[in-house]
Amino acid sequence: AIFERFRGVLHEGSIDKRVQYMIEGLFAVRKTNFAEFPALEPELDLVDADDQITHEISLDDQIDPEAGLDIFHADPEFEAHEQQWAELKKELLGDDSGDEGGDESG
Repeated sequence: AIFERFRGVLHEGSIDKRVQYMIEGLFAVRKTNFAEFPALEPELDLVDADDQITHEISLDDQIDPEAGLDIFHADPEFEAHEQQWAELKKELLGDDSGDEGGDESG
């Protein structure tokens, strides 16, 4: 519907040349199926398609908003959990030696 409206604007001819060229450029990009503008950049495609999970909900579904998660609670075992996270992160992303030393300045 949007491109049909753009086509109508082009046929009317009552627009500035600059705008006309921009719309024509948009049609050229559309003609190539937006090849220069991928929906997902390859370097950001980190999860295999088999590992992806799609969560589908209906507008009619009753959803628990878990309002208790909106309140901050201090973690009494923060240091232990941070160590566990560092080990998991190292396992998932690989060894990143420059990440650990940054917190000790101050």
